[in-house]
Amino acid sequence: SQFADNYLLKRFDAVICHNRRMKKYLISEGLSADKIVCLEMFDYLTRVNTEYRKKSDIPSIAIAGSLDLIKSGYIYRMNYPKEVLTVHLYGRGFDASLAAVNLIYHGSFEPEELPRYLTGDFGLVWDGVSTETCAGSTGEYLRYNNPHKLSLYLASGMPVIVWDEAATAEFVLSQNLGFTVKSLAEIPERINVLSPSEYQEMCEAARKEGEKLRNGYYTKKAIEQALQVI
Repeated sequence: SQFADNYLLKRFDAVICHNRRMKKYLISEGLSADKIVCLEMFDYLTRVNTEYRKKSDIPSIAIAGSLDLIKSGYIYRMNYPKEVLTVHLYGRGFDASLAAVNLIYHGSFEPEELPRYLTGDFGLVWDGVSTETCAGSTGEYLRYNNPHKLSLYLASGMPVIVWDEAATAEFVLSQNLGFTVKSLAEIPERINVLSPSEYQEMCEAARKEGEKLRNGYYTKKAIEQALQVI
């Protein structure tokens, strides 16, 4: 809220924000740059061991989180034939009456157990009602935040697909953790053209990044930096 951005945050000695784009926004709201520490990525603590992944014959993705029509309406517009794209769903709010045949609902699991059940070539980070872009307030928020589901996928050793205008897009591409898309219509072909070796390189990068998240790397680093600011 504007009250938090313009008043409350300025009263703290140090502020840990999500990423550099959010830091830029906070500076534009009058917060001193010297007070701001970027977390970079949310950690995801779990003891579940990750498994090595193999690219499936039919492109497939996982979507975890709220499956509610209002927040995640794009899910119900991904009505591809099964042989084009399979979508594995995890979470609450799923409406089976609106689901296309390529949507497979696996149920809802506790966060620390969910990595055990995730299936798919990539984890998708998307929001809003549209498949053409991340629309609405929740979609627009991806321009600034670090979605928790991104950390979930990586902690599971699963490479990711993110919106090309998301705040996390640069990080994903620079670390070879997956790829970005402007529209969800791009996904089947983008997965198809990946060679097995290219996919394995992304999986290995995701596994290495996931190890950091599973062990609290970013939280520890941000707290150490915040203490230096104070």
